[in-house]
Amino acid sequence: MGWSPPPEGVVENKAVKIMWDINVQCNNLIQARRPDVIVIHKEKKEALIVDSAVPVDTSWKSWKR
Repeated sequence: MGWSPPPEGVVENKAVKIMWDINVQCNNLIQARRPDVIVIHKEKKEALIVDSAVPVDTSWKSWKR
């Protein structure tokens, strides 16, 4: 399996639109306006915003074996 370029930041069908790596336009000035994933359900007119974080509580040195 070879390398392939990353997909575009939007995929959609009739029911759902999924966006990632996209700035969200806001009325107010907000620094962090780039969630990881946005899922829009078109019929329900609802959006699910997913923003994840992975904390590292241990030292990187302890991960080496």
